[in-house]
Amino acid sequence: MRTGFKAALKSGCTAVLTLDADGQHDPEKIPEFLKLASPKALIIGCREARLEKMPFPRILSNQITSSMLSMLTGSKLRDSQSGYRLIGREILTKVELETDHFETESELLLKAARLGYRPQFLPIPTRYDGERSFMRPTMDTARFIRLLWRSFWW
Repeated sequence: MRTGFKAALKSGCTAVLTLDADGQHDPEKIPEFLKLASPKALIIGCREARLEKMPFPRILSNQITSSMLSMLTGSKLRDSQSGYRLIGREILTKVELETDHFETESELLLKAARLGYRPQFLPIPTRYDGERSFMRPTMDTARFIRLLWRSFWW
């Protein structure tokens, strides 16, 4: 993500749109994200409640991380783990990312909040058709906890 953000900034973009590659996010919402694009935008796709299809580990992980990040950012983060986001140029130039894995989205939210940026949420449908997640629960949880710990010294 960091490499992509740098390339996008170099090209003069107004904002960057991210979309996870695991097939759960429908690209049909891209035009709605782009309507909200601005250099200061931070738009997060908020997955609609489909708890009957969402794998339980994802529900649990998202609820825990969203709650913890909400406390630390001072914003109610309804879906902190969504990979469907639009991030404005201004935020990308001011936030220096250090991580490389699933905690990068959380790092961006924490650092943007410290600079006074507040996310908006755009409802998105989500497909769960038995796709394989690339998350490694133990390792990625440890990385998230380490990120939270380090955030106290930024």
